[in-house]
Amino acid sequence: MTIKDVFDSQIKILAGAGISSGNSDLMYIVCHFLKVDPTYIFAHSENDVEPAVQTEIEDAVQKLSRHTPVQYITGEQEFMGLTFMVNEKVLIPRPETELLVEEIITWAAKKIGQIKILDLGTGSGAIGVSLASLIKDAQVVAVDISSGALTVAEQNAAAHHVSDRITFVEGDMLSPDLYSKLNETFGAFDIITSNPPYIPTSKISGLDSNVRDFEPMLALDGGADGLAFYHAIAANTKSILNETGLLIVEAGFDTTDKASFIFELHFANVKTISDYSSIPRLVMCELP
Repeated sequence: MTIKDVFDSQIKILAGAGISSGNSDLMYIVCHFLKVDPTYIFAHSENDVEPAVQTEIEDAVQKLSRHTPVQYITGEQEFMGLTFMVNEKVLIPRPETELLVEEIITWAAKKIGQIKILDLGTGSGAIGVSLASLIKDAQVVAVDISSGALTVAEQNAAAHHVSDRITFVEGDMLSPDLYSKLNETFGAFDIITSNPPYIPTSKISGLDSNVRDFEPMLALDGGADGLAFYHAIAANTKSILNETGLLIVEAGFDTTDKASFIFELHFANVKTISDYSSIPRLVMCELP
């Protein structure tokens, strides 16, 4: 079969499954398995596809038709210009989280010397690995409760050649003991950051099936009101943040104001930052 034949046959399967993003997802899958870019697809649509590759594409489309996220099918996701390995042990990095990393990079550029960063709930390592890769003097401590997620994050750190500047710690963000352990082991941090779970438990069932049924619940469920992790971070990080440090977290569009109020109970200089769609997205606390 030609590339066009494969594309035409598989798009019908996705249309029948009601996959609204079928065209773009199929293009991504075809490019991934052929190891080409979309320009090649359009210019060489009459080229034959090797049977083994055709089978890989067809298997991937079957998974996609069952609403498996395309990133879990290909095993990768782009973030901050870097390619991250992902699987169902980790949340898929979202483009909006790049704003968090960009804000940290801007803040760090004003500092001189080594910068110690704590990444709470690292998941795939998207935030921590990106910061280690893009801030030359960064030393990162990345925490997650999931050993499976830490394995993925360690592989991403190795892939981007920053393993020597990231220490991975298995721990529970909701436990005060974690912060005591971090303080004893690493001392104070210049930057503490997190993109914690912030979806209220009652809203999990209403998420799109490709999120609800595939992404790890540990990375989604923010407790009864979606604010459990903000309470824990706000209450426990001031003692491990340098006196001229930065605390910055991501929040959901409907939880940013509530998260900001929580941090105002513990920090003086608190502000929210909106994303490029003017949606409040980040809560930032600067000391002093």
